[in-house]
Amino acid sequence: MPTNFSALDQNLPRFTGDETTERKVQVIQDYLYQLLEALRYAMNNLDTRNFNQIEWDKFLDGYGSGLTDPIYKQLSDAEGNLTKLEVTAKGLQMQITNNAGDIHNLSVTAGELTSQIANNAGDISTLKQTAQSLSSTISNAQGDISRLQQTANSLSSQISNTQGDISTLQQTANNLSVSISNAQNNIYNLQLTANGLSSTVADTQGRVSIVEQTVNGLTIYNPYTGQTQINGGMIETSQMRLDRLFGNSVFLMTPSGEIAAEIRTTGASTARTSFDLWARAVRINSNEGDLYLHSDMAFVTLAGAQGNTCIGNFYPNQGGAYSCGVGWSPWSDIYANNSMIQTSDREAKEDIVYGLTRYNALFDTLRPVSFRFRDGTSGRTHLGLISQDVEAALEAAGLTDVEFAGFVRSAEPEGKVLYGLRYGEFIAMLIEQVQSLKARVSALEGVETQ
Repeated sequence: MPTNFSALDQNLPRFTGDETTERKVQVIQDYLYQLLEALRYAMNNLDTRNFNQIEWDKFLDGYGSGLTDPIYKQLSDAEGNLTKLEVTAKGLQMQITNNAGDIHNLSVTAGELTSQIANNAGDISTLKQTAQSLSSTISNAQGDISRLQQTANSLSSQISNTQGDISTLQQTANNLSVSISNAQNNIYNLQLTANGLSSTVADTQGRVSIVEQTVNGLTIYNPYTGQTQINGGMIETSQMRLDRLFGNSVFLMTPSGEIAAEIRTTGASTARTSFDLWARAVRINSNEGDLYLHSDMAFVTLAGAQGNTCIGNFYPNQGGAYSCGVGWSPWSDIYANNSMIQTSDREAKEDIVYGLTRYNALFDTLRPVSFRFRDGTSGRTHLGLISQDVEAALEAAGLTDVEFAGFVRSAEPEGKVLYGLRYGEFIAMLIEQVQSLKARVSALEGVETQ
């Protein structure tokens, strides 16, 4: 037995000063392991039966005190590096320092291990281990701190800085939570379980936003803007602002779940990109400004089974620029309480000529007729003129359609020619003829009277 202790004494670590701190710690740890193993073996095998009285007395005189007294060693070199070791029955204490001021403290007992490393800049790393837990703390000279706590049931982590920002992670077998806050008291909390996810964001003004996700869907709640629920293919919310919306059909629902309206992106056929808005009733209202229905390239169509209603004056945005109806698609009838008013201001006219005698030949060759429209629905007989007959009368009178606007001939989109008449243009000729007849009658009546 003395031989074993002598070997340990001879193998006590000695350093030249060229070794790194990590190497010194490793060598010391190896020696301590050997020492503890030798002590355990000796303590487990010592017995009075192993010694005669003389040898037992010698053992007690030589090494017996070393079994109860602390073991203390201190090693240093010329550079100022220092290692202290103390072993007692309760545990082991070790401290390693270097000439730069870095310190490593190690404490080992039956129930706990503590390790702390610090440098001359003020950075500190601490590790504490027991049978129940493991904790670690790292801090720097600026006051930033990182903490880790681990047990068999949980793991927690916290990181903070000098600005007051804090990040905390808490994990168990059935729960994971994250909390982040800053110096302005803005807070973000995240909670994860096997059943769902909950996220909360709050600021110092009391504004809160909560997101909850379960197998039933996603819920977003804000006490100021309301609640939004996303459940499979359904989004339920009080307000919605969209930049883009994709889909062939979008349904607008009533609170009771009925379809109030549908937007169909494949409805209208006059353009490649178009949509239909379908509903039992639709109202488009402008409370303050104007309401525009506009098409850059095509027509604006108003189609009602019972007709189209206008509340207010209906007029073009530019006078004299647009027609009500076109040649190939005229109105059937126009109803009005008063007769149609045409622009007749002298200021709007030029090349004014009194007297229409040049149109006498045209008037004399007009051929009034009666007729029925082929596409008419009433079957009634109408009185009027035939446009082609008027065209022939113009040629016979030596006039052109430029000289008489009552005659209309226009081209349809399909290349056909449409004939029409402006009957109002004939009134002036009729007045001229009536005035002429009245003058002749008056003259004749005057002769007869004499």
